[in-house]
Amino acid sequence: MPDGASRNPIHFMGVHEHSLTMRLSLFGRRHNLASFVFLAPIITFLLFVLVLPIVLMVEMSLYQRGQAGTIIKVMSLSNYITFLKEPVYLKVLGNSALVGAIVCVITVGISIIPAAVLGLTRSRVKNILFILILIPFWTSFIVRTYAWIVLLGTNGVINGMVRTIGLTDAPMSMLYSRETVVLGLVHAMIPFAIVPIYASIERIDDSFLEAAATLGARPISLFAEIIVPLSMPGIWAAGILVFIEAMGAFITPQLLGSASDMMIAQLVQERFIGSFDWPFGSAVAVIYLLFTGVAFAALFAGRQAIAGHAR
Repeated sequence: MPDGASRNPIHFMGVHEHSLTMRLSLFGRRHNLASFVFLAPIITFLLFVLVLPIVLMVEMSLYQRGQAGTIIKVMSLSNYITFLKEPVYLKVLGNSALVGAIVCVITVGISIIPAAVLGLTRSRVKNILFILILIPFWTSFIVRTYAWIVLLGTNGVINGMVRTIGLTDAPMSMLYSRETVVLGLVHAMIPFAIVPIYASIERIDDSFLEAAATLGARPISLFAEIIVPLSMPGIWAAGILVFIEAMGAFITPQLLGSASDMMIAQLVQERFIGSFDWPFGSAVAVIYLLFTGVAFAALFAGRQAIAGHAR
């Protein structure tokens, strides 16, 4: 290279910039900065939308309610102690867990058959069936809940049909009970259960089913001894999702339930909006969060054990 070119400041700056770019590129590869750049917006979003509200709620739960709904910023565990000492609050938590468990068992049990039909179907009808399952997601949860009021009300469709047939003269009371809440939640949770079970069944190798059929297995045995065991990870995933969603439900218990069967979300709403007791409402929400966390961990552990056994 000529001496003039080596002394050219522009050429020197270009070489320096190229060297710096190479170093930065090498540093980024070593420390995997590309992944950090892509994940940084997501992490920031989760920190502000999920983590920060939970931290503020935990802090609020340690304060006390003053007169006229004011907040006394003196930290203590009195709200948690009050919740755990009062039988009425423990009853609300137990009722929420019971309703969540009942809804979970019924919903998953009902969803296995349509999920199996959808997962084992190989025709063009499969896409249409899948769209039909997803249609409830396109309608408002409140509208679907009010539909049950129209059906089960004293002047509703079912009472009108029963009186028209002559089975009874007086309208039957079918609303505002735990059974009605379970019915409404099962109806709402079925799509949430079908999708994970369907995804698990669809991954089953067809050769297993063909081999069992060749050996003379009946459809019932095929379903009970092959399809159900191999789809247990999806069944457990559906159970986890349905239980947590049902236990924390608010709209369905509020519209279809009674005051004697209050659920945990209703208690939180009543404390925040009805009593203006934000500290105690926050404590109830934290207890619900911890309870569902423990339930999720237990159900997830069971799912992993079943998945490992299936493999």
